Amino acid sequence: MNGLSFVLEIPYIVNFRKPYSTITLLSFPFPPFTTVRGLIASAMGMGDLSANRDAYNSDLNDIQISLKPLSSPDRFFDMALMKKLKSPADAKKRREVLEKVEKNNYDLSALNKQERIL
Repeated sequence: MNGLSFVLEIPYIVNFRKPYSTITLLSFPFPPFTTVRGLIASAMGMGDLSANRDAYNSDLNDIQISLKPLSSPDRFFDMALMKKLKSPADAKKRREVLEKVEKNNYDLSALNKQERIL
């Protein structure tokens, strides 16, 4: 079995966001398996995953990855201001205009002057 060992040093603050944390900014303490796998694929010159997903997965199918943090990472809390955005005041009117355009097979002449401004 061939092996490869390397040390990944992250000199700055980094966030390996947990996929199930949608509101808060929870982070893994070190890079997850998929991130390390992507780093290895990049080092091997495999290119973009989205361009050739099947070849990418078959080339990395037999790879085994073991992660071992060399030190206990510092924990920090991300402070984020979460704002709830409201739709524009004329959103309902815009939706009605769009429906009107769709009903008229996208013929804009069916709109009056004020509807064309929206």
